[in-house]
Amino acid sequence: MRVKAFLTAWISMACFAGSAFSESDDVQTLLKQAKEADERYDGDMTVSCASKALAKDPESWEARLYLGNGYRFLFQSKKALKCFDEAIEKFPKQAELYAARAEAYSQIEDYLHAIKDSSKAVELAYNEPRYYRKRSVIFAEAGDYERAEKDIAKATKLDPNSECLFEAQANIELTKEQYSLAIAFYDKAIAQSQGQIRFLLGRACVYSRTKMTENATADCTDAIAKSPQCPVALYYRALTFIQRKEYKKALDDLNEAIRLNPSNSVFLFERGCVHFVEKESKKAIDDYSKAIELGEKRLKKDWYGYRGEAYAQMGDYLKAIRDFTRALEFGSDRKKNLLDRASAYGRVDKFDEVIADCNDLIEEDPECDWAFRMRGMAYARKKEYGPAIDDLTEALRISPCRWAILSSRAYAYLLAEKYAQAERDYASRNSEDNPKKLNLKADESPSIALPNFDSAYFKEILEDNPWPNEALHCGLKAWKAVQDEDYVYAGFICEKGLEIDPKSDLCYYCRAEIAVKKGKPEAAIDDYSKAIKFKPSVDSYYVARAKTYSSLKKWKEAIVDCDSARKIDPKNEEATAVKKAAEDSLKQKK
Repeated sequence: MRVKAFLTAWISMACFAGSAFSESDDVQTLLKQAKEADERYDGDMTVSCASKALAKDPESWEARLYLGNGYRFLFQSKKALKCFDEAIEKFPKQAELYAARAEAYSQIEDYLHAIKDSSKAVELAYNEPRYYRKRSVIFAEAGDYERAEKDIAKATKLDPNSECLFEAQANIELTKEQYSLAIAFYDKAIAQSQGQIRFLLGRACVYSRTKMTENATADCTDAIAKSPQCPVALYYRALTFIQRKEYKKALDDLNEAIRLNPSNSVFLFERGCVHFVEKESKKAIDDYSKAIELGEKRLKKDWYGYRGEAYAQMGDYLKAIRDFTRALEFGSDRKKNLLDRASAYGRVDKFDEVIADCNDLIEEDPECDWAFRMRGMAYARKKEYGPAIDDLTEALRISPCRWAILSSRAYAYLLAEKYAQAERDYASRNSEDNPKKLNLKADESPSIALPNFDSAYFKEILEDNPWPNEALHCGLKAWKAVQDEDYVYAGFICEKGLEIDPKSDLCYYCRAEIAVKKGKPEAAIDDYSKAIKFKPSVDSYYVARAKTYSSLKKWKEAIVDCDSARKIDPKNEEATAVKKAAEDSLKQKK
């Protein structure tokens, strides 16, 4: 969108380096200054000089032309179109006014009106090649390449060796994404024009599209050398620096472009994006707010979402939610803003709202893994563990190797006190077989960069530690060590966990498992009892103690423990089997 908008502004406009302006009351001097500012895309200066000229001479169609172009350079399309409408009503025979209004319509992608106006310009000046060239590009932008070629043929017949003809051909090839041909035509235009800046900037656009950023930067630098006060050249070089992640240089160019054109909302928005990448949230919000104040609806409908990201980055989630809601009301990217708003709702513990937004997302895109993930975490935080685990399992079906989803499901399993499943997910997350492997410290929370965020890292709803404390993390490591039969290391980790938290049920449980393996059932029962004392809601603890009681032929105690386990989980098959074996043994004893 950025490249396309500026290309339409550059088409068929002569450029040269301008000198500093001085105040003047003379209409002709003001018009000359407006023309110079127009030719180097200086929107604010063009508007200023043209407005003064028009105030002194309301019959000047040139003043109206420059005024409309100035607004167009500032991305104020409504003002530009209104200005051209009034000019055409007053001067209906001026082809240049129709051509300018066509470019304004093209800038907002209203090709029906753009073609109509450019055709009127051709009708009024049918022997003027530049109007055929301009219309050819508009036809190409609208996808009508057959008529574009006819206009190119007519323009070639009228003026076969014009650099502007090469420019038009380059822009047509650009719309076709034939970048090599576009560059070749710009090469010809630049050579023939001795490096006019509009052709340099046009070629820079193509280079940027093809990620040849060094070439794009070089063309912009050449353009700036020829016209140091050309804000568009500064702006476009800033974009190439952003592509190369040279943010300090980008800021320098954007600051200068904004100094020249403080009314340009697009420049302000882009600087806000750079501040955002640099985590200067307050500066980003200030720039986004100014851009929203100055910008038209077609632009600022997306900018609310960007400002929402900046508020979220700063930790002001309520304002972030407000902006994401505005973006949705304006009809901006629905999926992106629903994801962002759901994430922000989670940060302020509005889990029902998270679920509602995720429901909308899933209805529109049943394969949206992040929607299932966030809804699952919202359910987990509401202690609805069944739906939480179901959603997170579905998210893993869609994206099987995403470590963050594995972390989230491990967290849900932990909250549901299903430690075996939690450990399995934790181990899978860090498995060598997981291409998304990421080693996190125990005290780190996973964070995500949500889709379509070009320049920010936005944390998801889970703000607290996925492993609620260090002791539990030690318990999980000890459990895995027991499974690996590394009892020395498992014992060491258990002791470390109990030093951190003397009430760590999982560490006592693991230590009991080690005691069983070492043939110390009484010590195991003592540790199982401590685990049950500190976490009486875990059915597997009772089953483990029951099995140990059975090994000591304490059948009655084993049966009591199995009954306790089945009260927690009536479907616990292991508890049922251990109880039956204990009952059978008790009968045989009698």
